[in-house]
Amino acid sequence: MVRLRRLTLKDFISHRHTTICFDDSAYVIIGENASGKTSILRGIFFSLFGKDFTVDKLEKLIRRNTSSMLTELTFLHRGTEFTVKRRYFLSRRKAEAELFKEGSLYASGVRDVSR
Repeated sequence: MVRLRRLTLKDFISHRHTTICFDDSAYVIIGENASGKTSILRGIFFSLFGKDFTVDKLEKLIRRNTSSMLTELTFLHRGTEFTVKRRYFLSRRKAEAELFKEGSLYASGVRDVSR
């Protein structure tokens, strides 16, 4: 079982800078239409898998009038804390990824992190 701990979205879809902390409770995401609720789920998915479930071009995940985006997700898996950071740079059309295990770099690069 994976337990979410923290999600940070920077210039990701409609989120300029959002951090959400989770505990072991159940969650309901509520808000006005087009306020970024689905973007939170897309940010979790992108952090874990390096892709989006609605678009195939990463450029479309970058907030308007910005040139890069970042997602960072911290979670527990089998009692071990992991943090995955993913970035995409529009100018270079380049994705980067890092995976940390208990605070130490565990994997670097999109291919290694996505395994």
